[in-house]
Amino acid sequence: VDRLICGHEASAQPRRLVSIDVRTGAVSALFDPNPSFQEIALGSVQRLRWANNRGIPTYSDLVLPRAHRPGDKHPLVIVQYITRGFLRGGTGDEYPIWLLAEQGFAVLSFQRPQDVGWVDGVKSPDEANRAGFVDWADRRSVQSSLEMGIKRVIDLGVVDADRIAITGLSDGASTAQFALINGPTFAAAILSSCCEDVTGMMTLNSPLNAQWFRKMGYPKAGERAEAFWKPAALLYNADKVQTPILMQLPDREYLGALTGYAALKDAGTPVELVVYPDEYHVKTQPAHRAAVYRRNVDWLRFWLQDREDETPLKADQYRRWRALKAAMAHGTSASPGQ
Repeated sequence: VDRLICGHEASAQPRRLVSIDVRTGAVSALFDPNPSFQEIALGSVQRLRWANNRGIPTYSDLVLPRAHRPGDKHPLVIVQYITRGFLRGGTGDEYPIWLLAEQGFAVLSFQRPQDVGWVDGVKSPDEANRAGFVDWADRRSVQSSLEMGIKRVIDLGVVDADRIAITGLSDGASTAQFALINGPTFAAAILSSCCEDVTGMMTLNSPLNAQWFRKMGYPKAGERAEAFWKPAALLYNADKVQTPILMQLPDREYLGALTGYAALKDAGTPVELVVYPDEYHVKTQPAHRAAVYRRNVDWLRFWLQDREDETPLKADQYRRWRALKAAMAHGTSASPGQ
């Protein structure tokens, strides 16, 4: 065998079919399904590495706008929770990294650290999961990595520390919820999954899922377990979360978010919930994926850049969002119809 045929991609290069010479390592392209992508000018990307307060290493990719100049400080968007290969939109592909950079955002594509259970030397996935939920040890480890990553980027002098947004789906959404409760103040947030509480995790999930969660260490649905949920549940912390939150959820999961959503609304938190019909954990319908991209970009521009898209079809969207912003400024809740 003198060559290998495989798929190859990089942070700023979508996947191509390439040939690799096994003797010299020379790479030549065989087929590029996206040839016009080479004509798109992109910003810069930098790999950052650090270890958290438990000594667990991680890394992330920092993307800066193409128009970045020395001394510029951009609003920062955190996209989660695995960063490798071509940077699209994070896990679930809902937060278009390069498009956000072109809109003037710095983007931190965050790689969550290894689960604490595996680091501590457990012998099975069940043991690793249980170790991670002892006083939310794994979530606290991820939070430490996240905070250190944010500090790294701020110390580089390229972002505005007062304009940072956090986003996420699945484990990334759990990280975002935990950070909203236990971390620094964010200027905006977007959740593609929600919520980490007894309703969302134990009551409205399937019996098999609930059984799996119990094996991880979650309490049973009927247990009085506020002490367990308190560090991570928006339901029990709504009064301390004032970050504007957009929830874009599939119809197969949104019921589990309603208790957390209602608690946030009652507490005066600016929050909007959008439900996508006939979708599961990862949204797949092209029209929905396009709508998710557009609405996420609009939300981030509105809250971090004070910008609005003047497209007439979006007038009602911005009417709602302006009402949320006005209510937030006056310390009141938006009306039930908003």
